[in-house]
Amino acid sequence: ASLGQVYRVTVRATGDQVAVKVQRPHMAQAVSLDLLLLRALAATADGLTAMLTSQRAYHASLLHAFATATYSELDYEHEARNQERFRENFGCNEDGAQGQGTGSRGASAASGSRGPIGRL
Repeated sequence: ASLGQVYRVTVRATGDQVAVKVQRPHMAQAVSLDLLLLRALAATADGLTAMLTSQRAYHASLLHAFATATYSELDYEHEARNQERFRENFGCNEDGAQGQGTGSRGASAASGSRGPIGRL
């Protein structure tokens, strides 16, 4: 399942086409519950691995890395800042073409907890 959906919309005032990413309602709570349940399974798997094999248990560590990346995906404001930094670092203009990078005009100002807005 997706954490959210992206829509292509046209800004009435300017006619610009932008992408708006909308997070599904209560997604952070649902993901947190899933990760809590997975942590219990990972701890059990680590215990069984240690008891039954000579291998190093890694399930909880793997889940921690997955959880960190998942929570990062839920932070749309952080994602908008990363998009701006990418454009600045790689010299992309607002259309994504190589050139003098200007960042994503208005992306962080227009983004909120529901999602970032970026030019298409």
